[in-house]
Amino acid sequence: MNLSWQQDYLASTIVFAARLHNASARTFLEWESNFLVGRFLNGANGFNPRNGIAYNLYVYDPVTRKDYRTWAGLQRATAAANSSNGNGWKQSEGDYGQLGLQTLAGIITVTGSPEAIKAYRWLLGSGAPFIEPAYFSQSPQFAIVPRVNGAARSALR
Repeated sequence: MNLSWQQDYLASTIVFAARLHNASARTFLEWESNFLVGRFLNGANGFNPRNGIAYNLYVYDPVTRKDYRTWAGLQRATAAANSSNGNGWKQSEGDYGQLGLQTLAGIITVTGSPEAIKAYRWLLGSGAPFIEPAYFSQSPQFAIVPRVNGAARSALR
């Protein structure tokens, strides 16, 4: 099992270190972006992007103890465990959307990743719970937006 929201908390720390010019932190962030960004962009590969902020994701087979190697495998296991959001948000009734946006904003700020921009825009427009501006006034610690220049700024609009 993977608790994506815990990965988001870790990412916020890694982003902070990378913004302080820690090269190892940036390397780690670029590596982990495969998951952090990919969880919102792999619908075509069989993974429901709404599950990018689900409370639990099932990332390995508990019988064989082997990791699932595809997004479709993660989706099947998460759905089988009744942890998938399906067409709604039943597994995301917390600050998970805010944490996801914070992570994507940090990745965009540090790396300028076009994929992270695409994921950020998707999540922002997804209708996920607790990402409307009113919620950010109640928990401003998550009201983090990407710092970008040039083409990245245009892509965020």
